[in-house]
Amino acid sequence: MKNLYKLIGTQSRRFCAIALSVVIGFSFASCGDDDDGGGGGGLNGTWVNQAGEVWVFNNGSLTVSNNDGEFMRGTYTTSGNNITMIFTQIKGSAFEPYGTQMGLSTSQWYTKSQFRSAVINYYVSLGLSQSEAAASVDELLDEEFPFYDPMTGPYSVSGNTLTIDGSILTRQDSGGGDVDSSLYGTWRTDDHTLIITFSSNGISGRGVVGDREWVDYGQFGRKWIAKNGAISYAYYDQNADAYHNYTKAYDYNINSSGNLILTYMGTDSIVTTGTKFTLTKDDGNGTSGYYRYSYKASKVIITGYTGNGGAVTIPSTIDGKSVVAIESFAFSSGYSSIGGYFGKELTGVTIPNSVTAIYYGAFYGNELTSVTIGANVTLGNDYNGDFYPAFHRDGGGLDGVYNNGGKLAGTYTSSDGYGGWSRQ
Repeated sequence: MKNLYKLIGTQSRRFCAIALSVVIGFSFASCGDDDDGGGGGGLNGTWVNQAGEVWVFNNGSLTVSNNDGEFMRGTYTTSGNNITMIFTQIKGSAFEPYGTQMGLSTSQWYTKSQFRSAVINYYVSLGLSQSEAAASVDELLDEEFPFYDPMTGPYSVSGNTLTIDGSILTRQDSGGGDVDSSLYGTWRTDDHTLIITFSSNGISGRGVVGDREWVDYGQFGRKWIAKNGAISYAYYDQNADAYHNYTKAYDYNINSSGNLILTYMGTDSIVTTGTKFTLTKDDGNGTSGYYRYSYKASKVIITGYTGNGGAVTIPSTIDGKSVVAIESFAFSSGYSSIGGYFGKELTGVTIPNSVTAIYYGAFYGNELTSVTIGANVTLGNDYNGDFYPAFHRDGGGLDGVYNNGGKLAGTYTSSDGYGGWSRQ
């Protein structure tokens, strides 16, 4: 009997043995034990466990996700009071912080055979023979990491509560919470001018609609919620110690292609009521060295930098994917309470030819005196192109020289980082 009491109630991704056991919360046994359970219908839907992970049951298909996106996929069947689940794919990011050192890619999905091959190669690199490594991994999969095998246990549904082998999940799409769980993840327009992240912790975003900036969750006392097809906001009332009188900003729906469609419902004179915005969802995100990134298919977008400044060379690939864009304020420390955006103390940056777009404010506030960049890169695509451009620093920046000079590749220098930029 394989003890799996680990599949739903608590934080996933605890690690047993060599720290490979993605544990997600129930303890039910594998291989069809005849445990009695409460049984019941209404399993289809979106459910959230105590760790905030989202479980979606949909006519035999099963996914598990957190704020970073999906990390487990599988199937399920029910028979009487029992449910049987099989996870057919598990994402490499679920094995962090140990997966990378064992050769697992954080963005790759692994079947059982793919996982087995990768970890065998790791064991062989430690000095085990091929047969010894295979035996060790098979034992690991059998005793400590059996999630690829069928797991059967009792379940019941009662109203908005799903119980699986004693672990409790709550139906997310029942109207509870501030954010519709079907929106969880990061969504962006194709030109990256509007980027919104939805999670169980709330909504955050940056970018513009027309020339009006999306205000982050909580900033200036504003709170955003998204449920029942509407995204609304309210301001904090200190006297009442609460948010109230929500104002609808958008209607939303996810279309058949999986795109998030926002329909502007406000009365801003800059944006016409009824204007639609199409956003697509990132496949996930990760970290590599000093860089934070989001990815879609074979492309990476750098979203943040945690290094010590100075002269920086941005890689052309991360985790085997091409770096194609640098997101807004990726190399900026954000807005200061005393006013203004501050940089990460960069003095120079080399941008690979793979990058085709650098979005508004990406390097804002840095004292750059040297920038190497490829040809025909889109810079500072925001606020009609004249506010918070990609390289703008108080008083001036590179954007105008590059854009007006034909977007030529090369190294551009300035004596003080403010003006006087020229191509070498």
